[in-house]
Amino acid sequence: MKTMTDVQMFAQWLGVLPDNWAVMRPKVLFSERRSPNNDSDIHLTPSQTHGVLPQTEYIRKTGNRVVLNLEGSDSMKHVEPDDFIIHLRSFQGGIEHSALRGKVSAAYTVLTPRSGADPRFFRWTLKSHGYIQSLQATVNQLRDGQSIKFGDFDKVPLPLPPLDEQRAIADFLDAQISRIDVLIDKQIKLIAVLRERRASVVTHAVTGGRSPSDMPTSGADLGQWLGLLPEGWHAARPRHLFTERRERSRSNDIHLTPSQTHGVLPQAEYMKMTGNRVVLNLTGSDSMKHIEADDFIIHLRSFQGGLERSHTAGKVSSAYTVLTPSSPVDADFFGWVLKSHGYIQSLRATVNQLRDGQSIRFTDFDKVPLPLPPLSEQGRIAMQLAYEIAEIDVLVAKAEAHIVVARERRAALITAAVTGQVNVHPSGREGQGVV
Repeated sequence: MKTMTDVQMFAQWLGVLPDNWAVMRPKVLFSERRSPNNDSDIHLTPSQTHGVLPQTEYIRKTGNRVVLNLEGSDSMKHVEPDDFIIHLRSFQGGIEHSALRGKVSAAYTVLTPRSGADPRFFRWTLKSHGYIQSLQATVNQLRDGQSIKFGDFDKVPLPLPPLDEQRAIADFLDAQISRIDVLIDKQIKLIAVLRERRASVVTHAVTGGRSPSDMPTSGADLGQWLGLLPEGWHAARPRHLFTERRERSRSNDIHLTPSQTHGVLPQAEYMKMTGNRVVLNLTGSDSMKHIEADDFIIHLRSFQGGLERSHTAGKVSSAYTVLTPSSPVDADFFGWVLKSHGYIQSLRATVNQLRDGQSIRFTDFDKVPLPLPPLSEQGRIAMQLAYEIAEIDVLVAKAEAHIVVARERRAALITAAVTGQVNVHPSGREGQGVV
């Protein structure tokens, strides 16, 4: 076995390699393809999740819009099958292998394997967690805004097993990772089913048994989502149940942040939990609004995820609309109503009537009728939903935990295989243990 103590720091990810493996500079294994695209080349888009796809397929699959290249063919680079593409996010997700012939942006670096480098082996190597960690170290030395060039790519040494072992490892990983991906996909589909069930249960309960179908897509009938309410219930105008709180924040108010996923949290806790930075308000308390516990907040993404209930007093941005109950209502019940799928669909219909850039105001909120059961029944429904939804959320959490474990196993297996820690025979059979 050979040790790596004499290799520069970027080779540390390789650890101890088998005796018959070599450590190579990337420029020995790959060359940079600089040829301009051909007239017949299709436009390719590399991505961390989906690999390299035709641009039209990428847009269809993800729903993301990409910047179309309108500067002519001389600003694009030609790509051959089994080339690799360094894109602007390769420091996060590795380098993408292309199975297609086409063209990519001139901002990308295109690599073509030399003789002795099996593309299927390096397809796994250049997406392995260990390699990506080392590639990130080279990015840390670049100035902000710079992309990874061929010279940066050349800094991270690569493992080179004998060619028959490269092929055996590629076969092994193709089979093993495919099995793991099938398990992950099953859990993802299970989560989708559970979340659909969750949405159905909530809307069904808060409308007294209404099935969440035939929701309005325009402002024609924003009360359609309520359907035929049970006896003793009625459809209420929101302004009869809530008023808009316009009170300025108080000196001792904590800054709160509403979010679709986590509800309303202190800003510091939100940043710690999510890792997201938020814009701090530095213009004084007169630009903030005071809220009380059991108030509801309409924020800039409420048309996607509903209104957020606050369980604590504090202050929020003046860009938000704060609602406070003006008549006896059960806050728990309306916490479910204002986050229900049926209600959100109807609220979204009011947004479709707004000009781009406008937020949902109290007058828009007032357009969507709300279900109003007797107060005692509101409490009963809220308690029942808390119980049923908790059961579903436990199942979702278990499925998400399975995905985390599977992805960790996936990443560890790839790095172990491409650095010789898994004994894979050239025949394609996995050996016993780790070398």
